[in-house]
Amino acid sequence: MTDFEYRPYDHIFMMGFEYDGVEAEAFKGKLDIKLLIHNYAKIGPAWIGIYRAKCVGGCGLFMTSPGVAQSWMFFNKAAAPFSKTIVREIRKRTDEYMERFNFHRIHTFVPAYSETAVRFVKALGYENEGTLRMFGPGKEDYYVFAKLRG
Repeated sequence: MTDFEYRPYDHIFMMGFEYDGVEAEAFKGKLDIKLLIHNYAKIGPAWIGIYRAKCVGGCGLFMTSPGVAQSWMFFNKAAAPFSKTIVREIRKRTDEYMERFNFHRIHTFVPAYSETAVRFVKALGYENEGTLRMFGPGKEDYYVFAKLRG
């Protein structure tokens, strides 16, 4: 599995990204995931996973207020074999950015219907803070998860 690499956001690689992750069906026809990721990457640090010269996902964060950031993550099914590496890299960068930018809170939103997404953010060290009812594009419930520091 040495063909996998994790690197800073690259628009050229992201152009070939095909999203078939947990929210793909809900977003279909309602939201251009590649455009959303591109816009997120403009306002905060972002990274992508590359496997055999193809983008398998991206993640990053952006500041929402002083000391607070929102993280985002979109990975396709081809990223699954690399989940341990992805978790390790995201945890490392999240901790690094919490320190560098003095964030005391980073939160993210996770579809309540996806046990995989819930397990993933828990592995990143986030804790469930509650349910956002009818939050998704198809009126699905989402959870808000947060990682706190000091």
